[in-house]
Amino acid sequence: MPLTRSSCRSSDRVPCRSSGRAASVYMLGLAICVSGYLVASSQAVADVLTLDGAIAKAIAFDPRLKSELVEGAARNAETYQSSLSPNPELSVDLENFLGSGDLSGFGGSELTLGIDQKFELGGKRSARIAKGQAAEDLSSAEFRALRRAVIARVAADFYEVLGAMRKVRLRLAQRKQFQELLGPLRERVEAGGSPEADLTRGQIAAEQANVVLESAQLETEAARQKLAANWSGYLSSAMHIRGRLKRPIREAMPLSAVLGRLKSHPELLKFDALRDHRLAEYDVQKTLAVPDLTLGLGVRRLAETDDVAVVAKGSIPLPIRDRNEGNILAAAERVGKAEFEREVVWQKLKRQLISAYGALHRSCHETRRYTNNIVPKARSTVTSIKKGYFRGRFKVVDLLDAISVLTEAESRQTDTLVICRIAATRIKTLTGIDPLNGQRLAKFAR
Repeated sequence: MPLTRSSCRSSDRVPCRSSGRAASVYMLGLAICVSGYLVASSQAVADVLTLDGAIAKAIAFDPRLKSELVEGAARNAETYQSSLSPNPELSVDLENFLGSGDLSGFGGSELTLGIDQKFELGGKRSARIAKGQAAEDLSSAEFRALRRAVIARVAADFYEVLGAMRKVRLRLAQRKQFQELLGPLRERVEAGGSPEADLTRGQIAAEQANVVLESAQLETEAARQKLAANWSGYLSSAMHIRGRLKRPIREAMPLSAVLGRLKSHPELLKFDALRDHRLAEYDVQKTLAVPDLTLGLGVRRLAETDDVAVVAKGSIPLPIRDRNEGNILAAAERVGKAEFEREVVWQKLKRQLISAYGALHRSCHETRRYTNNIVPKARSTVTSIKKGYFRGRFKVVDLLDAISVLTEAESRQTDTLVICRIAATRIKTLTGIDPLNGQRLAKFAR
């Protein structure tokens, strides 16, 4: 496999920056600016937290992202350091003194003051700069990959909170229906129109609704704190979560359409940057096989005659035994290894996408079935049985069961909708596009 890479050449003063590297640095800064802006905006609206606000808080406070930003700054400093040429060396030589005879003192000594400068050959400096810039690109890609993971996790937690809140409302409505039924039941029992057992059944149903409601409220609080854990925070009861669980109104994009967009995922771009970095290391090792030239120029003073003369010297290592062949071969092998590592990540992402798409297809289809057929029929059944019960056509157990069936159907509808939205968000963070509406991932989230 030929080992080639396209790289820009630096000037003698500062390392050059390609447009891609400039864009990477720009995106890192933009992410922090947008995150800070959204956090400030969400805090400006008192006690309200939206999905965008939650994502912005997580991006702004996630320790892994902060760590990667610091690493990016460190690699930028290393690139600058690698762009510097070797320092000149000051040399002082004193010869022919403290010997014997005429050389017993300093009368016959020779003093030489010189400046030695190493000149790097074989493109060592430009190769170091290219390696440093590739390391910066790798850090930028790692940052974007981590940010995508944070967005997917926060969105999933946020949708779980919305689902839990919705189920609390459903359980409140169920309890209200049972409690409103107790009065008419008591009147019918007292009037002799229904047995005492009917009232007992109604009271049991109301009490069970209370238990289920309390459980739903505890689950909601746990989901809220799980969301806040994304930024090491705490959500007080006064903090209102604002958002919608939008129901899917159309079929998702075909799997083949979203699969083609997977190649732009930062995890894959990270391995492209890794391969460039290893190619740069390969170039560096090749340049180390070329010996460097050291030249010196000085002034020599002869104490005996008080004469002054110019001295010039030069040296260059002879690459007879060590030609850096082992390091060059090792660097070449690691370039090939990057291709296999990228293929492993590609297969992992592809499996994740297929799994998420399967969950999306199943859950969104089930949500539509509940929304269009099951829940409306369950509501209609409750209304019909309630009217018929007070006319003596149905038993109380029929009415209680109908209300319970409606609540369970609406609860299942909520569960499938949450799974649907989480799967859609997962696909969106994998491919950069929402499979349900074609909406693209926001720029700060790419």
